[in-house]
Amino acid sequence: MKHGTEHRYRRKRRFPVIVALAALAPTVALADDQPATPFKMGIVVDRAYGRSIQTGNYEQAITRLTRRSPSTLRTFSSQNNLCVAYVKTADLGKAAEACQAAVDGMKKLEARASKKSRRSFEHQKYRSDLAIALSNRGVLLAVSGDAVSARADFQAAMALGSHHARFAANNLRKLDAGSDAGE
Repeated sequence: MKHGTEHRYRRKRRFPVIVALAALAPTVALADDQPATPFKMGIVVDRAYGRSIQTGNYEQAITRLTRRSPSTLRTFSSQNNLCVAYVKTADLGKAAEACQAAVDGMKKLEARASKKSRRSFEHQKYRSDLAIALSNRGVLLAVSGDAVSARADFQAAMALGSHHARFAANNLRKLDAGSDAGE
């Protein structure tokens, strides 16, 4: 009987902690589709001028983000959101730098994330952020005309199994539909 009581107690205690952690997680949304970029890109809405990007104020977000200190600019949310803003403004050279920095920044955390339990919040956040970064870089590659590399990034994002991998799956379908239409 005591074991059952402890189990119920643990279950009750765990739920509020999970809710509290989820409340601390940044909100990820999609940047609006544009004719030049018919793919969906993930942005961190509540950080790094994500709301400006979400509403289409790409230049304003770029200006504000690039004025930040170098240490702040190296964060995942800053690099990821810059990646999206530069792609949306068709500045593909700067987009490539920002997209690659977002992916590289997440991959630096790979060793630390792999030491965590697969169920831990930190491990799930890492997988989710990396899926977004890979999918966004895939969009840049697709828009640049490198369908092979774009497909590889979309597939790598999907392999992470994160709930944000759906961005990559949708983008891969669009890429394949575009390839079929061009043949």
